Amino acid sequence: MSTKSSITVLAFAFCFLSLLSFAYSNTTDDKIYLTGLVYCDNCQLKSMTEMSKMIPGTTVRLECREGGT
Repeated sequence: MSTKSSITVLAFAFCFLSLLSFAYSNTTDDKIYLTGLVYCDNCQLKSMTEMSKMIPGTTVRLECREGGT
């Protein structure tokens, strides 16, 4: 019986700590960081080819609009 009560206490503590960490998480940071490559390609293949040229030091801005696509 001692083992069952120990497992119950551990399960309760795990659930409580998970809920506590979720409640105090930092939800004010609305930034998403992406890593990738920006390249210029004159053809319509929509993928990198031998003719593609990398653009170093490029900054890309994405805007999400509510209800938009």
